[in-house]
Amino acid sequence: MAARAGRKKRGGRAAGTDRKGDGGGDGKGRKAKGAAKKGTVSLGPKGDCPPHGDIPPMGTASRIVGMLVNPLRTLDDIVRQPRALTAASLLLGTNLLFVLLIWDKIHQHARWLVEHAPPPEVPAEELARFADQAPAVASTDALLGPAITWFMIALLIRILATGAGRTVTFGLLFNVAIFGMVPHMLGLYLDSVVRYFADPERLDYLQLGINAAYLVPGGVDSKWFPLLDAVNPFTIWGLALASIGGAKLLEVKVARVAVPLLGLWFLLALIRTFSPSGTAG
Repeated sequence: MAARAGRKKRGGRAAGTDRKGDGGGDGKGRKAKGAAKKGTVSLGPKGDCPPHGDIPPMGTASRIVGMLVNPLRTLDDIVRQPRALTAASLLLGTNLLFVLLIWDKIHQHARWLVEHAPPPEVPAEELARFADQAPAVASTDALLGPAITWFMIALLIRILATGAGRTVTFGLLFNVAIFGMVPHMLGLYLDSVVRYFADPERLDYLQLGINAAYLVPGGVDSKWFPLLDAVNPFTIWGLALASIGGAKLLEVKVARVAVPLLGLWFLLALIRTFSPSGTAG
């Protein structure tokens, strides 16, 4: 009897050990599932950047070209591993280089303006300085203009994120804005190329570019010139890509980002249209 009781006790202890082992296995299984869940490529409710995983990162040049030929895959890589300092420097530096190529033409245009159509807001005694400083002002604008555009896009998406209850870092939004607006930068480069071959002795020289103002008859001399100037296919292309990236981060439909972005862009154009200096001249 005592031996049988001992065997039962040992058997129960062994069964208990087995049950404990089963429980431990379940715990490990739950941990493994949790780890697998963490490894999924998902931004989550707070827009956290997913882990790198085993996917090799794209280089800066590949990302810039990728936004033109394969934007969805490129945006995935940007969201997964945000880094845009090199790209921003390259895009801005290239824009500055194109403006430097037409430095002399900008100066010639400014001197022609002083003689034939002096800006009314510039005092007569400052006209000579205005002409000399015009190329430097254009060069500064080549750097600050795009940077301000990126900042405004990132800020607007940040506001939309707050309204949607998402928490996304501003740095990640800035990455999406920089790479999303790559087509816009391409449009700026092409505008400089157009001006390189154009006659600087014309009133609208610094507005020359690829936009609806030069496709609509009489658009250049129209009061609606700033609005038509905003209808630039490369800029709209860039805003569309930035909207796709923003929607990806906020986990909302693209239209919920695209409508505010495009609306703000054309609102600013309307403000310029009805400002005192809204025409090309």
